[in-house]
Amino acid sequence: DEKEKIPEAGWIKVNDWHHKHRDAVTKFVGREKISELAQPDWVPLAVAAAVQGLGVVTAILYGRHVLPFWSMFPVAYVIGAWTFISRFNVLHDLCHASIQFRPWRKTLMRIFDLPSIGTMNYLYYTYFHREHHHHLGNGHLEGFFDSERDFDGDVLFNGIIMLVRRDTPFEEPGLPPFIFSKNLVVNAVVTTAVLSMLIALEPVLDLVNIFRGKYRQMNNRPRKFHEDMLLQCFISTASLATLWACSSWRAVFFLYLGQVLGKCTFHPAHAFWSSTHGTPEDEQGSSCQPTRSSYFGLPFDVLMFNLNYHTEHHDFPEIPSSRLKELHDLAKPLYINKNVKYVDSISTVLATIENLPIYGCQGKPTRVTSEMKKAA
Repeated sequence: DEKEKIPEAGWIKVNDWHHKHRDAVTKFVGREKISELAQPDWVPLAVAAAVQGLGVVTAILYGRHVLPFWSMFPVAYVIGAWTFISRFNVLHDLCHASIQFRPWRKTLMRIFDLPSIGTMNYLYYTYFHREHHHHLGNGHLEGFFDSERDFDGDVLFNGIIMLVRRDTPFEEPGLPPFIFSKNLVVNAVVTTAVLSMLIALEPVLDLVNIFRGKYRQMNNRPRKFHEDMLLQCFISTASLATLWACSSWRAVFFLYLGQVLGKCTFHPAHAFWSSTHGTPEDEQGSSCQPTRSSYFGLPFDVLMFNLNYHTEHHDFPEIPSSRLKELHDLAKPLYINKNVKYVDSISTVLATIENLPIYGCQGKPTRVTSEMKKAA
């Protein structure tokens, strides 16, 4: 495997921690119970269908001027963001084949990605997420777009984080220092503004992809990849156009606003986004714990559809999100103790945002040079 031949590239078997913890939890709970929890479940699909149906109906009500425009922001903050998180979670479960109707998994992923602003979630969960469970944001940045193989999508996330930290893996200098500020308010405003622009560009890029006949800069990927992604671009664009035609631009704007708010620093869900795989610089290496769960009680569990039980998920990715809380309760002494890191306070979340930790125990990403490849 090329990954194992280039140790300088930052490939670290960080999931060694999860393998050991999985063995301990399995011994504590029992193999039969783990097998029972890992049975495919239909609940995530039913919940996602209900929540996303609520989101679409709300969008149409705004599109047809039934609901006043001034109320869109608070409603999008709650229902719109929840709809986005629901979509994110059900695609995640479908990716791991942990829910029922496995033969129709790909079709269900197409359906539950709609209506979405852009196709990035579909791209990530169809082609990149499974590698995330092997390497968690390794530093192999070269060839991410052009390789014929599927890479860990977190490579890109990690590279962006390092650029913001000014620990750039590229030859170019890092981003201007004002992009990442120690002032939490400034940082939140700037990152939300950048996020807003990136999400707004998504449908535009999808249209460009359709006219180009290829998906983004990933030119060297197999033809089957481009055909699949272009079909999703077309379906996504058509769904947004239909929603606009049946109501108005306000319906699409509501979905856009919910997608932005669901990931922005000002939303409670950011306690999950910011802390899940962040690790301090002094805790890098193969013994580092690459994942943290977020425990803020039942309301947060409902908001995140149990995705916040993320250490549990990485221990047992085959268990559906609907049963992660049960797994946690059964093995609570192994998840809540001084040797396992987790997030259960706002101060920890704020410290994570302020310090912008290294992603997933991987250290600073390394640019893989042609000399390193030849040496390998």
